[in-house]
Amino acid sequence: MKYLYILKPRCDFSKHEWLRSLLINFILAITTMFVLSQWFAENILFLALQDSVMFWGSDSVSEINGKPIDRMALIHIDETTHREWGSPLLTPRDHLKQLIEQAVKQGAKTIAVDIDLAWSADGCIHGGEKIACPITDKQSEETLGLYLKNLNESKEPNTPIVILTRLYRYPLKNNQLDSNNFLERAPSFLDQWLQEEKNVFWASTFFVPSEDRVLRHWRLAPLICENNHLNVVPSAALLATLAQLSDNPQFVLQDMKRKWNTWAEQYSCDSSQGNDLKQLCQKMDCNDLKVTLPAHEHWREKASEIYLQAVKIKEKIIYRFAPMDKIKDQRISLIDTYSVNNFLEQKPDLKDQLVFIGATHSLSGDRHPIPIRKKEVDGVYVLMNATDTLLRIGHLKELPKEGTIALIIFTVMITALVFTFYETMTAFWLATILSNVVLYLLGAILLRSGFEIQVALPLLTLNFVLMLWHYIENFKEFHHRVKGKQHHEH
Repeated sequence: MKYLYILKPRCDFSKHEWLRSLLINFILAITTMFVLSQWFAENILFLALQDSVMFWGSDSVSEINGKPIDRMALIHIDETTHREWGSPLLTPRDHLKQLIEQAVKQGAKTIAVDIDLAWSADGCIHGGEKIACPITDKQSEETLGLYLKNLNESKEPNTPIVILTRLYRYPLKNNQLDSNNFLERAPSFLDQWLQEEKNVFWASTFFVPSEDRVLRHWRLAPLICENNHLNVVPSAALLATLAQLSDNPQFVLQDMKRKWNTWAEQYSCDSSQGNDLKQLCQKMDCNDLKVTLPAHEHWREKASEIYLQAVKIKEKIIYRFAPMDKIKDQRISLIDTYSVNNFLEQKPDLKDQLVFIGATHSLSGDRHPIPIRKKEVDGVYVLMNATDTLLRIGHLKELPKEGTIALIIFTVMITALVFTFYETMTAFWLATILSNVVLYLLGAILLRSGFEIQVALPLLTLNFVLMLWHYIENFKEFHHRVKGKQHHEH
C-alpha cells in the first residue's frame, strides 16, 4: 500500500498550465499515432505483437452455443514410420492410398492430403516436357490412381471429399525463371485418372512469409496460367472449410469451381493486366467470384460471404496449435493427432471429422517458422491453422477507417490525460498497462466479429515517444534553471 502514492495525480500546476500540457500531449500523440500506424504496417515488431494479441484473442472463438467447436484430426507420417518405410524421398503411393482408404472407412467427411503429388515414383515429373528421366515401376501409382478414380466417381451417399495438393511453378523464359508471369500447374501422375473433379479436388497451398521468414499469411485463391488462359485455384484451406461446413459439399465445390473457371478462361495469361485478382478486378467484372461460408452448429454461428475482389492479396493466419498441440502446459489439446502406426492399429472413429494427412519427419523439407513456436514446424500445421481460421472466424477484414480513427482518438486521449496528470515514469507504466488491456480485450472482441486489429505496436510506441518528449522537456527546464541560477550568482 505504501507505493500507491505514485498513483496520486500531480496538482502542482494551474488550470492554464494543465490545459496547455494536455493540448500539447494530445497533438503530439495524435500526430505520432497516425505516422506510426503507416510506418509499422509491415514492421516485424508490430507483427510479433499482433501475433500475441490475436493468439490470445483466438480463445474467445473456441466455443459455439456453449460447446467446444469440433476437433480436426491429423494423421502424420512421423520419423518412426518414415524409417520403417525405408526413409524414402517421396511418400510411398501405396501407403498413402492405405491411409486415405482407412480414413474413408472410419467416417471422415473431408480428407485433406498435404503431400505434393506431382512427382512420380522415379522422382521425376512426367508430362508436357521432354525429360531424360526413365519411367520406373508404376504399380503403386496405379493403385493410388485407380482408388482415387473410383472414389471420385462414387455416387454413394456420404462419400467424403478428398483434397489433393500439387506443384505450381513459374515458366521458363530464355532458360530463366520468369517470376513476373503467372504460375503454371505442373503435371501430376494422377492426371490420367482424375479427368474431372467430382469428389476429389485439386487445391493450392501458397503461404506468404514475412520479412523475418515467419509464415503469417496465405493466399485464398491465387491465379495461375493453364492452357494459355487464366484459372483460379482455390486454396486447400478454403476447399476444406467449404466441404466441412456444407450439407452437399460435392455440389458446392463443383459449382464454385465451375463459375470461377468460366470467369477466368475468358482472359489470357497476360501479366501486364495484373497478376492477382485485386488488380484484375479493378478492370474487369468479378461479381461471380464469391463464396459463402455457411453457418454450422459445430463450427460457426453465422454465415459469411467472401468476395474475392475485396479480399487482401494475403490472408492472416491465426495460430492456435502446433506440434504436440500444447502451446503451454496448462492449455488443453485442440486437435486429435495420430501417427500412422497408431491410426492403423486403433482405427479411431472419425465420423464427420475434417482429417489432414501430412509428413512430420525430418526429411519432409516442409518446415517453417510460425509466430507461436520458437522451432520450425511442419507445413501441415500451417495448413491446419489456416483452415481453422476460416472455419471459426472466416475472412479476416480490416477495421473500417472510422473505427480505426475512433480507436486511435480514444486511446490517444487516455494517454494524453495520463501524461498530463502524472510524473513521466508513472505515466509511462500506467499508459502501457492501459494500452495492453485495451489491445487484448478489444482484439478478442474484434476477432469474434472477423476483424484484425492494426494499431497494436503504434499504441505502445506512442508511450515511448511521449516519455522521451517529457524527459527532453524536463531536461530543458532543468538546464534553464541551472543557467538562471548561475546568472543570478554572477
